[in-house]
Amino acid sequence: MKNTIISVIATSILGISLIVGFSLASASSEKDELNSDKVTFFGSPTSAISSSVAVPQSYNRIMFSGTVSPLLNKDGKTTYERYGNTERQAIGILEKLKADLKTKGLSLADVTFLRVYVAPDPNKEGTPD
Repeated sequence: MKNTIISVIATSILGISLIVGFSLASASSEKDELNSDKVTFFGSPTSAISSSVAVPQSYNRIMFSGTVSPLLNKDGKTTYERYGNTERQAIGILEKLKADLKTKGLSLADVTFLRVYVAPDPNKEGTPD
């Protein structure tokens, strides 16, 4: 019984030591990447969304705000006739953003943060009134 307890304790200590060692090695690697002179994306490489992004202080930043959907039909009687449904509005705004970035020598790949506010589409089932 005593040998079993000692074996369990030794195995636990070894396991914890390995976990801590891997964690410290990983943290050290990420810390080194934070001191990089390039934009660094963190998270799963298979995910479409990064868990975090490090942008070096020396990088210039550009911020967009208040971008609205392009007018599709100036004679439309409703918002949806003038600007399209939620999907069409989102596509229009992203196309505007992409074009504006291009004039600055950038692309959507350079975007590190995007916050979007949308309203529900009353023409879709299941949306609140």
